[in-house]
Amino acid sequence: MGKYIHLSLLLIFLLVTSVNAQEKDRVLSGVTIDENGARINNVCISDSNGVLLSMTNSDGLFEIPLARKYDITLSHPRFEKSTLSIDPDSFEFVKDKYHAIFMLSDKTASPIVDQDTPKNAEYVVDYNVGKYGIFLIKTDGTQSMLQQLSFRNKILAKLSIDIKFNQIFIDVLDGIHIFSNDSSYQVFSDGERLTLSNGHDLEYFKSHIMSLAAVTDSIAVSSFQYYHGQSINYIMTNLNTSEKSVMCCIDSEAVRHQKDSKVGEHLKHITDQRLKREERFSVIGVENSEFRPNRVFGGDYYHHWSFWYVKNPELNKSYKNKIPYEELLSFRNVYAPLFEVGGKIYIFDFPNDFLCEYNSVGTYIENTEIAFHLSHGYASKFHDNPWDNNIIFDAAREECYAQFKENGKVTLKKINLSNGNVVSSYTIETHDNPHNIHIYNGIVYYMYYKNEAAEYEKRYFSAEMIR
Repeated sequence: MGKYIHLSLLLIFLLVTSVNAQEKDRVLSGVTIDENGARINNVCISDSNGVLLSMTNSDGLFEIPLARKYDITLSHPRFEKSTLSIDPDSFEFVKDKYHAIFMLSDKTASPIVDQDTPKNAEYVVDYNVGKYGIFLIKTDGTQSMLQQLSFRNKILAKLSIDIKFNQIFIDVLDGIHIFSNDSSYQVFSDGERLTLSNGHDLEYFKSHIMSLAAVTDSIAVSSFQYYHGQSINYIMTNLNTSEKSVMCCIDSEAVRHQKDSKVGEHLKHITDQRLKREERFSVIGVENSEFRPNRVFGGDYYHHWSFWYVKNPELNKSYKNKIPYEELLSFRNVYAPLFEVGGKIYIFDFPNDFLCEYNSVGTYIENTEIAFHLSHGYASKFHDNPWDNNIIFDAAREECYAQFKENGKVTLKKINLSNGNVVSSYTIETHDNPHNIHIYNGIVYYMYYKNEAAEYEKRYFSAEMIR
């Protein structure tokens, strides 16, 4: 009898232990989006003590423990900081994980400077690096400043700008642009002062300027995403005849599986219709400026955004999806960057594990099989893989680097474009979790936050030579 009692107690103990283990292992898988439904990377998720729990990846995804009810804070320089309560009973359980969607609002003119912070301290909202130097947007929360720095970090010019302009873009013809969630302006410099001109609404900016991927003497190539970012079309336009044609179309596995379905037929119809549309080129900019190119080409294409969320009033700034969570989490944008190097065009076709090569007129040359982005050879593309889904192009040296991240450290691996192999590696050791990484002329630039500050919307700027 005593043996059975002991056995029963053992089974109860094991059951309680198992339940406790399941409680501890519960995970909340979240995705962060902006008010237009676009995913936001580099969002810091911290607890009420300011301890960093996670950081969103290139798909806006993060994972945090869900063993108990507690408060989290979502922080990013371009968005309002949001604090909300996480309750394990408030989320849907799908495929061994709990899922939620969080939307961040664009930052307004509310100060981010605390009383114990030096007066008028400036934090970097965004930056970019090109042949004309380093351009930064800094803010104290109420005022923003656009600065142009030399490569020796000397301030060449600066301009006070509206706080809503929080992003910098450098186009393929080296034009500088600042933009917000509703408009954009091109930036001009004479080396001593900055001026703005050529204002556009955001739709025009994205469809005509941001979509332009490469320009050679013969063709202009633009990229367009559709079907929730599951497909990318590279459309090339002959600069002499204005004739349009599909240079390359890259689909995710989900789209490839539906090629023979009605959805696939619909996607093909959209592509065909786009090619049949009459298009024009736009000339923008001020002539005779030594600072920037005097023309930027763009096609009359437009992205098709899908708003697939509704507000969940039970959670502050939390959003619930109209479609199943597993579908949203499978809608990870296809990543297939294009670069023009030495008269040739290269496309990293990561869904199919190829590096595609074209000549300057857009004629296909060959595919090279690549595996540097895979974990343990061909074992896995997504699980336990430090590949950070980012190719960084050094335009000054015409070199490509692949970004890998593990345990807060970022490693940059130089890729040989002739064979797709890794040539060398460099790890950023100075700061943990560096992000928004650019490389120019062998120098790596990035943003970082101070771990002890526990204020992750306050970011700083750093640079170091790749050794």
